[in-house]
Amino acid sequence: MKRIELTRRDLIKYAGISSIVVSSWGISSCAEDEDPNFTFEHGVASGDPTESSVILWTRVSRTNFRDIHDDEQLSGTYDANVSWRVATDESFANIVNSGSTKVGSETDFTLKVDAQNLQSNTKYFYQFTVGPNSSVIGKTKTLPSGTVDQVKLAVVSCSNYASGYFNVYKEIAQMGDLDAIIHLGDYIYEYADSGYGSLRKLEPTHELINLADYRMRHALHKKDSNSQQMHASLPMIAVWDDHEVANDTWISGAENHDATTEGNFAARKASAIKAYFEWMPIRPVTPGVDGRIYRQFKFGDLVNLLMLDTRQAGRDQQLSYASFLTADGSFDAEKFQTELASTTRTMLGAEQKTWLKESLSSSIETWQVLGSQVLMMKNNLPSAVLLPDPLAPLVEFAEYGQIATAFQTYSFFLGNGVNNDKDSMLAAGLTEEQWQLATNPEKTKYLDTSAYPFIPYNLDAWDGYYYEREEIYATSKALNKNLIVLSGDTHNAWAGRLVDQSNEVVGIQYATASVSAPGFDSTLNYDLQTVRATEPGVVQIIDDLDYINMREKGVMLVTFTPEAAQAEWKFISTVESETYTIETSVGKVLTSKIGEKTIS
Repeated sequence: MKRIELTRRDLIKYAGISSIVVSSWGISSCAEDEDPNFTFEHGVASGDPTESSVILWTRVSRTNFRDIHDDEQLSGTYDANVSWRVATDESFANIVNSGSTKVGSETDFTLKVDAQNLQSNTKYFYQFTVGPNSSVIGKTKTLPSGTVDQVKLAVVSCSNYASGYFNVYKEIAQMGDLDAIIHLGDYIYEYADSGYGSLRKLEPTHELINLADYRMRHALHKKDSNSQQMHASLPMIAVWDDHEVANDTWISGAENHDATTEGNFAARKASAIKAYFEWMPIRPVTPGVDGRIYRQFKFGDLVNLLMLDTRQAGRDQQLSYASFLTADGSFDAEKFQTELASTTRTMLGAEQKTWLKESLSSSIETWQVLGSQVLMMKNNLPSAVLLPDPLAPLVEFAEYGQIATAFQTYSFFLGNGVNNDKDSMLAAGLTEEQWQLATNPEKTKYLDTSAYPFIPYNLDAWDGYYYEREEIYATSKALNKNLIVLSGDTHNAWAGRLVDQSNEVVGIQYATASVSAPGFDSTLNYDLQTVRATEPGVVQIIDDLDYINMREKGVMLVTFTPEAAQAEWKFISTVESETYTIETSVGKVLTSKIGEKTIS
């Protein structure tokens, strides 16, 4: 397939000018706008903090004016003079930054201010005003510098509006000891109404294709009250995943894009990126040019956070298991392994990979932390539970676990002198069901790894980009770094070890559950009892895995100290109602101590 790069010229051609960031260096006079019809119905947000600056965001709406988010229809209709102020106190007695600017249709009436000359590790209050109306007061915080004793981050991903309420966001807003929020992508989803969840109605009701569509969906999310509470409470450091454009995006296409009915993919992608930079509190790495989101954040001498773009910047198209099935339905493992291990396959692209290696090499911080949208750790499962289709496999995972447990128990008894007959086995403790499974060759054949080898369960994750992952592992190992990878994407909670091709542990994987998108329990149609019975089996079968939660929605709180990196998963009881509780019975805390590369 011909590789298509999306250049800066493409962005301008397809999506017009980039988002606009106003730099504010201190206190300046504020322009006045007497029009009383402007409001801030999408709230406020802050993001991309540094030691001395932070992005402040809002969006101006006009009452009695339908939000159509379309450049051509909005051009010249109205603009507004918006003022802002930043202070060290909520009463704004000590203002340290202020100013004003005009916003209009070219940015969908959004405004981003880069408030600079701030003090490190300091909490600030900010507010926007237009005419006689003011926004809510937002709270933000700059990054620390120098010697740092602790950094605490709230990590989230996969906030599907149609699937449920953002109760996780509300919970984060009530936490008072966080330094920042990390959103690892799928902030919005591109699907049409009822295309992926039907609990809440979507705007627009059709699938997102053009700039106005993506703007409208972002606007819907920003109107959500729980989202507004979260954004007003803390700065967010965000990256996109695939659904900000379309499902399973790669650099020049997506699984959920049909050029014959949905047009040019580069145009769709550029529109999605423009809307993202307008509606998210993100600072362009290159001033005036949207598109690059891989970037670095330093929390003093403790944490070097490297946020990756594993989707849009350079990813090759995902491999498909269907391509490796032979005429008789068997799996061509040799061909698969050859293509999987190709030295030319990339997820990051050459430029980003060079940046990552150089950033790791030059870093002196205690912890090297990668914000990777997709899982980096290996997740190899028996091919029998994945082929020919993970949703219609040769054997269901739950049944495979039962077969494996039955055969393992049966083999243990045989090895300890129990006669190979039903009565002796049952007397020894084997159940009737286990006897039937363990002695049925049509069942136990799936345990034969020569016929059904272990293969990656998700080729969209780093498992599908084997060689490049090994390059990153080798870089970290050669530099003797303390590596932690934070991930989202799967809608489930995970923890495990990053193991290289020489079977050496080079780091730790922590992954967050979703905010609202359905997990494995929904995908596999498992009830609660089946989920709880299956989870230990998954941990047992996947060599590098230490923990999984396949059902609950929640937030992952990651705390770094000079001694350890701790992950705490906090789960909520439901996303189907705005009334919820914290599910303390399934919460989990795991720790990796400095230099040990283990989880306990």
